[in-house]
Amino acid sequence: MKRRFCLLLWLCTCLLPLAAAEKPVIKHLLSFDFGLLLRGASHGGLGFGVQYERQVIPHLAGKGYFGHSIFNTDYNDLFCVTVDTGLYGVWYPFSTQLRGLYVDAGGGFDYISYLGEKEKIERYFADKPSGMVLFVAGDLGYKFSLPKNFLLDLSLGYKYVYDSDITYVGTVGEVISDGLRFSVKLKHVGTKSK
Repeated sequence: MKRRFCLLLWLCTCLLPLAAAEKPVIKHLLSFDFGLLLRGASHGGLGFGVQYERQVIPHLAGKGYFGHSIFNTDYNDLFCVTVDTGLYGVWYPFSTQLRGLYVDAGGGFDYISYLGEKEKIERYFADKPSGMVLFVAGDLGYKFSLPKNFLLDLSLGYKYVYDSDITYVGTVGEVISDGLRFSVKLKHVGTKSK
């Protein structure tokens, strides 16, 4: 955890000079989450995510997220399919646009279903091979302006699972579980400069 924090501080100091460059006006962002792609690939599967953020009033925005992945659970040839959704409120205390320091909070659900041979599914899960995981989450982050209308979004957050009616097997707990999360996202701004 200390290494991640040091990396975050180092990136912040390296990117601060870029903040003085001319910046496009940002009122909405559509971004793709490659974290799910990497997480799925690291567990022998695939994943993708998309996020849309729109400014409601200066300093405040709303954000919606959708993600889907399929990966190997490393447990008796079972695969897991997930569908993730979430809604968040985002506050930018020092910016009237969607850049700079931000705090977000919200919640959502993860739908989980196991795939495999019918006999194995019935043996391990009885009649319940799928279910929901309800969670709340929050993040503290910073969006840095980069050349060519890109943003680098660094965040540290926490996900808390408050209700789950599914059994985690194999690597599912690593992918879905609650706890601290560190995120690095690259976003492209599709608007014109001032």
